[in-house]
Amino acid sequence: MASSRSRRVEYDRFIPFRSAMDMDFARCALTMPSRPQRDGSIESPSSVAYQKLLVQCILKNRSRIFAFKSAPESPADKVSQFDEDNRPHKKQQRRIPKDADRVLAAYDILDDDRLNLLDWGSNNVLAIGLNDKVCLWNAANKSSTEFSRALEDNSPVTSISWSPDGKVLALALGNSDLHLVDAATRRVLVGIQGDGHSFVCSLAWRSNAILTTGRSDGSIVDYDIRKDDRAICDYRGHRLEVCSLK
Repeated sequence: MASSRSRRVEYDRFIPFRSAMDMDFARCALTMPSRPQRDGSIESPSSVAYQKLLVQCILKNRSRIFAFKSAPESPADKVSQFDEDNRPHKKQQRRIPKDADRVLAAYDILDDDRLNLLDWGSNNVLAIGLNDKVCLWNAANKSSTEFSRALEDNSPVTSISWSPDGKVLALALGNSDLHLVDAATRRVLVGIQGDGHSFVCSLAWRSNAILTTGRSDGSIVDYDIRKDDRAICDYRGHRLEVCSLK
């Protein structure tokens, strides 16, 4: 069995690979002055430092001119390189204004923390319950309209909520009734009579057809406004008022 030494080919001379040589570096290395000048003058320290820095930065401290084998493939750079447009920009600080953008006068709003008397709909209209009236403020044109409910008694508004599409406004009244009003015509589309004992503190739309109410007796009731028998589910597990729903 032949040894690995006998299989190795011995060459008597080395022939450089011209295709693997860096001709620009070779020309620079051959023409770079490495000996003292012939006139006997000595280079200044700044010139010597510059030449040293040039070798380190540009020539990478290379000294070999000839290449006797092809250079290996350079490994992929592990450091990500980004173009100028793709570099992450510095996150700008959010500016929070200290003054109010607009102040609305709501003198008749009830002072009761159990009630929900404000709701901003997807139609960019803010609905405000003012005792027995409703005020609508349009944020697009900065206009406001007010309408009263067509009721015999003067029951105050206890909760107000826009439907997800912004077309129907749900109004809960102090006499435990519930009215669904068309936002365009101000006409009552659906009237749901309550039990007369507990009033609605909070409202939440599950969809444009399912409305959930939280009452002062701790009950939560789902209503389907498409059905004649609108109450579809009743939850009873709270002892105090349900002041918020989502």
